[in-house]
This record gives sequence, structure tokens and C-alpha cells, in this order.
Amino acid sequence: MFANAALLGFGQGFQPVCGFNFGAGLYDRVRKAFSFAVKISVIYCTVFMVIGLAFAPSIIDFFRSDAEVVRIGAMALRWHVAIFPLIGFVIPVNMLLQTIRRVGPAVIVAFSRQGLFLLPLLFIGQALFGLMGIIIAQTVADILSFILCVPFTVSALNGMGREDESL
Repeated sequence: MFANAALLGFGQGFQPVCGFNFGAGLYDRVRKAFSFAVKISVIYCTVFMVIGLAFAPSIIDFFRSDAEVVRIGAMALRWHVAIFPLIGFVIPVNMLLQTIRRVGPAVIVAFSRQGLFLLPLLFIGQALFGLMGIIIAQTVADILSFILCVPFTVSALNGMGREDESL
């Protein structure tokens, strides 16, 4: 949550830059700002991924020293952080979509990780794979959210400004 909160804060810092340039019709600047935001976010998330993968047992042990909790918690943490760099893409995409008036896709992306994908995957994963299904549900939901973001991103970046031309 600590890493995710900072990522959301960075994304919210990107929004005014994006909004100002989008409103001014400076679409190349919006694309450059988005590219910068994604690069920084992915690098940041990669650092946390490496830390989480390398030190998972120590991180879990900091909160609870029970050997079985550490074993299961470290496995869950590793699964969760293994794809964390993808979230470094998803968060800026959501901020971009919100800011450039792509309301429908923004709502879908915002809802996708925890609602659209995670909730069903928790039930399906638990039914099919027990505890392991619950552990990997967030990872699978994050991968699916990333896949969902790609066409929205391409459409938004390629179509930027075209909406204004039709008015």
C-alpha cells in the first residue's frame, strides 16, 4: 500500500500538467508528459518489485514472526510484486484518461483491478485452487487490467485532438 499510495500521488501530480496542455491543445506535450509519467512510474515500481522479491520474508516477518504466516505471506507478496511494474503503466493511463475527458474508459480502468477482475478471480481462484487461487488473484487481475489499458491508451493517444476537430 505504501508503494501504491506514492504512485497514486505521482499520478495526481501528472494530471494538472496533462490537463493544462490538453486544454491548450498542446497534444504533443500531453504525450511527452504521459511518456515521462509512465517511465518514472515503471522504474519506481520495478525498484519496489526487486525489494519485494528479494526481501519478502523479512518484510512479512517485520509484521508477524509466525513461521507459517511468513511462509505464506512471503509467497503472496512475491506474487503481488512480481508484476508491479505493470501497475506503473495502469495508474498513469487512468490519470490520462480522466484528464482528457475519456470518462467511460477511465471508469472502466479505475474499476478493473479491484472490481471487474479481482472480485470474480477471488471466488474462481479459491474454488479451483484454494489458498493459492486467492494469492494469485490480485496478480492475474493486475495483468488483465494492464491488457485492458493498452487499447484505451493507443486510442486516446492517437485520437487526441480529433474530438475537437469534429466540433
